[in-house]
Amino acid sequence: MSTELQDPSAPSTAALVGGILADLQSLVEQQFRVTRLEIEGELRRRASAAAALVVGLALCLVGGIVISIGLVYLLHTLTAKVSVDNSAVPLWGCYEIIGIAVLAIGGLMANAAKASLTKPKTN
Repeated sequence: MSTELQDPSAPSTAALVGGILADLQSLVEQQFRVTRLEIEGELRRRASAAAALVVGLALCLVGGIVISIGLVYLLHTLTAKVSVDNSAVPLWGCYEIIGIAVLAIGGLMANAAKASLTKPKTN
């Protein structure tokens, strides 16, 4: 004869194991959701940095083209027999100033985007 009394309100072992498994399933689902959100955030951050890099490189390209055009005007001015430009800054100089400014902005933007892509994510 058993002298132990069982409490009828106490959960059975099967119910406890079932509860533990349900909790484990909930934790795993939550972890997957958190991981997915972290990955989406990282992809958004990298996409915006990549877009900034593309814009910066495009500005560098435009700056290089403008500088090249300015050099053509410089060559024309240096080889011309008579100068008819009375402005303080010759046309080729204007092209060079604008080209260097655009190139500098593009380079800074591309450099910042590159740094943003290579730096580790901060929590």
